[in-house]
Amino acid sequence: MKKVLYDLAATHPGKLGSVHGGGVYAEVVFKQLLSMAEKNTVEVFYFANKVISPQIIALCQKYQIVEHPIRAMEDVQKLLDSGDFHTLYSALPYGHFTGIDTKLVRFVYTIHGLRELEVPYSIQQWRYSSHWKRLTEWLWAMLFTRTFTYQTKKKITTLLNKPNSRVITVSNHSKYSLLNFFCSQITADDIDVFYSPLLEGEDASQAAYVAPIEQPFFLVINCNRWIKNSYRALQALEHFYSKHPDCRIKTLILGVQFPPKRFANNPNFIFRGYVERSELESAFKFAYALIYPTLNEGFGYPPLEAMKHGTPVLASAVSSVPEVCGNAVSYFNPYDVSEIENRITEIVFDTEKLESLKQSGLDRYQEIKLKQESMLVELVNIILDNLNVNAKKNNCC
Repeated sequence: MKKVLYDLAATHPGKLGSVHGGGVYAEVVFKQLLSMAEKNTVEVFYFANKVISPQIIALCQKYQIVEHPIRAMEDVQKLLDSGDFHTLYSALPYGHFTGIDTKLVRFVYTIHGLRELEVPYSIQQWRYSSHWKRLTEWLWAMLFTRTFTYQTKKKITTLLNKPNSRVITVSNHSKYSLLNFFCSQITADDIDVFYSPLLEGEDASQAAYVAPIEQPFFLVINCNRWIKNSYRALQALEHFYSKHPDCRIKTLILGVQFPPKRFANNPNFIFRGYVERSELESAFKFAYALIYPTLNEGFGYPPLEAMKHGTPVLASAVSSVPEVCGNAVSYFNPYDVSEIENRITEIVFDTEKLESLKQSGLDRYQEIKLKQESMLVELVNIILDNLNVNAKKNNCC
């Protein structure tokens, strides 16, 4: 019996931190796959020299999954050439798979978004890292944008042209972005839309959540990633605090080891680095509101993770965020500091608006969760090549 070869390298830590959306996605899909697959029909690979979650290794051991710690992608090609697999699946195919020959297998992969083409750089990008590599990446993307986007297009085109491939994406925004940039390589019927499945935390009725700080707090996350645009949110909050010095609501800022000098000594700002999943879940639960000023999302987990707990969300009105969040959040232009401050002021002084966001967020979370659950099953059936299931094209609003 031929098997599925699953790419667990997608769960390795990212360049800038231990958790990233693609890794969360790969982990959730993997768990669902194991729950649906017959015994001895799934094998995995990951890079031997990189960190992989102990929880994922424990899952492999629980289900007696054959693991292939690889040193280079040539090792993956050898596995495919063995003829033991009917499907190769990757949740993060960019870069690694351009040289892989997929003639002997179905190659199913997920493209989460096209950030490099939609927002290749930010004028404020330099504020997020003083490391020479990050600064070089910023200057390269800004000064040679056409070359930078050409290289990205070439990489994606190579994937789209691979034989026996099936393209999955995580939102209608990402689907039509693919069609916009790659209309000569792909059609609407070639793309399946399955919303990113949410990584469930412990159920609130069972978990011993602990508030990360004693005071009420705004929550800002992923603050070392320029695409998340936290600097403008902190500017807006700084302006707000200067006008309302008696405000008791602090701001908890996660995911940054070295706070920007401008904000480092502001007593209203509490900076922390990356936290464990349980701590992040508690932060979502106890926050007065999540402020999510992202510049681009293929799907966007954090607003849903906050809404799950009835936490109000202020978010950017860009890319996939309105598709996922609907009318359940308060939107702003992420490039306009004054508008972000306006939304903050509104939820502090308009109690009715605040309560409305709490309830609409809970309702929207439940609505999207139902879609995520059914779509996850359809996705796994595609990976398993379950011919008894007629997976439909999804065009959800």
